[in-house]
Order: sequence, then structure tokens, then C-alpha cells
Amino acid sequence: MPFKLELLTATNIVIVYEALDVAALSRDAARRLIGGNSARLVDGGDVLIVDYPTEAIQFVFAHRRMQINDNKPVSLSESRLPKLIKEAQKLTKGIRIVAYGFNFDAFITLPDQKKPKEFLKARFLANRKELTQQLSANIEEIALQFKLTEKDLEYNLDLKADKLPLGKGVAEPHVISGIHVHFNAHYPKREVPSSTELKKQLEGQFKYLLQLLGKLFKD
Repeated sequence: MPFKLELLTATNIVIVYEALDVAALSRDAARRLIGGNSARLVDGGDVLIVDYPTEAIQFVFAHRRMQINDNKPVSLSESRLPKLIKEAQKLTKGIRIVAYGFNFDAFITLPDQKKPKEFLKARFLANRKELTQQLSANIEEIALQFKLTEKDLEYNLDLKADKLPLGKGVAEPHVISGIHVHFNAHYPKREVPSSTELKKQLEGQFKYLLQLLGKLFKD
């Protein structure tokens, strides 16, 4: 069954460190991660959030991780993440890396399906009737979580029926029913490649996600 990508709602890139002393990071340098722009800092000591609202960019340092969120609605070919991550690494220079990865959140619809909750149950819960009898309760909804490996890469794919309001800022936005998709591509590498290679990986992993969804929903 064909699906339609309605919206790529969020994209981020994450670096995982062997250890990260957030309190030791330079707050002055954090304010200058994007040159010439005034940053808003939320400083909790062991959690540091550097927000650039005019640029729709956010840096989060916490739990051995540095995460960069790009909330500007642009195509992946125009994503600023590959260059931003290289700039942000200057703040953590000398700290050992153990992995990096990409996260995508997207919303898809299935043209012939007006009830995505029922579709997911029918598609992925073959023993629904027997299970309902065993539980002595109705199964109203299911959410799916896949953990995949390919060569040395690890993937997590989550699917859940959801609703998406269209028309930001509109008093009564049009709401569509579909499936929220979360996808994580994890690279257990000790070095982050060049911005050019990161851009290729970012675009390549999103294409891989679309291929996986095509296989899952194939008739």
C-alpha cells in the first residue's frame, strides 16, 4: 500500500561522548556557536541548552550527548546540521567520541486508510482476536518499535497512529489522521566525518527510512 510523506516534522544530529562534563563547557563560546547571533541559554549545570530562536536552531548538552535540533522547515539537501555539528565540536574539542547519529520525525498518511489505528492493528497484529480473548480486554491501539541492524549500523523505527494539524497559526487548523514515524540511525564510530560526508549520510539515511516504510506497507 503506498504511503504519502506529509511532513518531516523534526531532524537532529547527536554525538555521544565517553564522558561529558557539561559544567566545564565555556558558556561564552556557547553563545557564539552561530556567529553574530544572540543566544538564549538555559543553564542547569549538568544540562545546557543554547537556543537561537531567530535561526530556529537549538544545541543541547546533557547525559554524555550533544544534540543539535534544526527546526527550520527546509529540505535535507539544505540542512544546516552537517556544518553546525562541526562548529559545535569546537566546544567539546579533545573529548572522546563513542558514537553519532541522526533522528527524523515524520508524519505519513495512507491514502486508502481513514483509520490508522485500525490499520496498524490489522497489519501487524495477526492474532488480535486470540490476544483479545487472552487479555479479556479490547485492544484499542498499538504502537510499534523495531530495532534493526545492518552491517555495523543500528536503527530504531517507531510507528504510532497520530493526528497532524495543518495550517500553523490558523484558528481552526485542518487536522489529518495518519502515522507518526520516528527513526534513529546510530553510527558506533569514534570520529565524526566531514561536513560533506555527513550531508551524504543524512540524506542517505532518510532515503533508507522511506525504503523501509515502503517495504513495511507493501501490499
